[in-house]
Amino acid sequence: MIIKEELRFGNLFKAGNEVRTVNLEQLIKIQRMPVLYIPIPLTEDWHNKFGVNRNGFDNFEYVLPEKNNFSIRIVFNGDYVMLRQGSGARANDDIVSIWNKDLTKRDMYVHEWQNLYYALTNKELTIKQ
Repeated sequence: MIIKEELRFGNLFKAGNEVRTVNLEQLIKIQRMPVLYIPIPLTEDWHNKFGVNRNGFDNFEYVLPEKNNFSIRIVFNGDYVMLRQGSGARANDDIVSIWNKDLTKRDMYVHEWQNLYYALTNKELTIKQ
């Protein structure tokens, strides 16, 4: 189940077999009483829906818009998610693991990736298809 504090407007979740988006009505319900929302595992299909395919190392890699000659890439491997950052030609100098399946004992969820992407870019992660 999804913890209600994790959800924000626009997050995707599962209701039965249907994928839904959190809207204003649902946010009001969440505040009034516990509602059971089922998280969606972040799979290859979802990465493809967000417009990212596997890179040459068989990982999914998102390149965030560069700001002030500073670049950030987010690399999804089957067991971890890492943030690679740097400036100019040294765009891979700093590496931080931000998700580790060995520690969490589960896959990352779509709403968690949406929230992380928004926190890093101040933009919504949108479905490209």
